[in-house]
Amino acid sequence: EHVDVFLLHNPPLGALSDELLNELGQLRKQGKARLTGISADSIDIVPELLRRCGEVINAIEVPMRFGSLEAFSAAAQECCNHDIAVFAREPFA
Repeated sequence: EHVDVFLLHNPPLGALSDELLNELGQLRKQGKARLTGISADSIDIVPELLRRCGEVINAIEVPMRFGSLEAFSAAAQECCNHDIAVFAREPFA
């Protein structure tokens, strides 16, 4: 059995230790999760997440607001450049 997506929801950047990121990677390697990643409360954090975690995670969830589609599109393109799936949430917030 496995889960499709396993996300850490809005972790403080300081909590993203090598040990924690390795555990996320192990979930995928062991077949327990198809996608592992981070759910962030701000789209502005995507570049930092890619820098710190881009080698380990393969999914990012961020808010997508209709008033800021350009920012979302830019972040989504960055993720795609790293083969990281993007999940949009709260489009009507």
